[in-house]
Amino acid sequence: MKHSIKVVDIIIQKKFKEFLDARRKGISYDFKGKLKKELKNTLKQLKHFNPDEKLEIQNLLQEIERSHVRSSYIQ
Repeated sequence: MKHSIKVVDIIIQKKFKEFLDARRKGISYDFKGKLKKELKNTLKQLKHFNPDEKLEIQNLLQEIERSHVRSSYIQ
């Protein structure tokens, strides 16, 4: 499962950097929505990962869905 964890870490870092860049510019950024979209796209493209690795990403997506925040836009 090391590969999926590395992929997820890279995606989260990338989206967080985009959030920080948007914050510096004073722009609202839908971190949760963009992260979900990126993870879903990645999950579709990862044909060579074993089912356990895909399950790890699916679990993260479910956790994001269950998380309750007032707004998915972070300012």
